[in-house]
Amino acid sequence: MNDIVTQQISDKIEAIRPAIGPIKGVKSWIKYIRQSLGMSAAQLAQRMKLKPVAIYKFESNEALDQLSLKTLKKAAEAMDSYFIYAIIPRKKLESLIDDQATQKAYTILKETRLHMQIEDQDISDKAFERRLRELKDKLKHSKALWEDETL
Repeated sequence: MNDIVTQQISDKIEAIRPAIGPIKGVKSWIKYIRQSLGMSAAQLAQRMKLKPVAIYKFESNEALDQLSLKTLKKAAEAMDSYFIYAIIPRKKLESLIDDQATQKAYTILKETRLHMQIEDQDISDKAFERRLRELKDKLKHSKALWEDETL
């Protein structure tokens, strides 16, 4: 992925990152919003054309991470709400990419350096650091960045 696309996606993620803290601890969004609206399970069931027992099952299944996205979306629509599904990386995208490239480059060069030392052709720490930066920058734009095996 190019840097512009990564930055655009990162900007969108960072815009919603502040919401992570306040939303932690909500076990069932269906129940949380339904009760906040003063809506009974029977009333939500009626809006979804279901029986009330289905709503209780949805709420318990949601708390167990066993409810489909489709059902969550339908419940949100029945409560005149948005359904938002997102995966938010723990760190900024750029940091994750940089960390992965650094780790991968270090692993590759460490093995290469070991072979060079065995052959009595070791390079200086300064040269190693320069090669590490160069390989890291190359890996950041490589499809091999997230592969487990080396280049």
